[in-house]
Amino acid sequence: MRSRTLFTIGTLLPLLALLLPLPAAAGETEKAGPQWRRDPFHYVPLSQTTRDRVKVPEKGPGKQEGLEGIMTGEGSIRALFNGQVVSEGDRVDGILIRRITPYSILVEDASGPRRIDLFHD
Repeated sequence: MRSRTLFTIGTLLPLLALLLPLPAAAGETEKAGPQWRRDPFHYVPLSQTTRDRVKVPEKGPGKQEGLEGIMTGEGSIRALFNGQVVSEGDRVDGILIRRITPYSILVEDASGPRRIDLFHD
């Protein structure tokens, strides 16, 4: 019986030690924790020198971005075309969206109908 009691105590003591709080290291305070550099959700405007180094393409009426994505769900299908969410029958910059499929769109403009694929070879 005595050896069984010692075995139980010998097993429980290390487990109890895991439950006790550790003493703070030298120089640590109670509020110690990760020190974040900045809030990722807070917008910080770019400095003028950064803006000069980064070339951002300007969007204008003459610039065509093309097909960026296709979204399906709940019986509807839409496309992200030239920066706008479009459905069949919509017009974007003079281009008529004729049909949207899971991997391409059929459009028609002054030059005639054509297919634009989401994934290019």
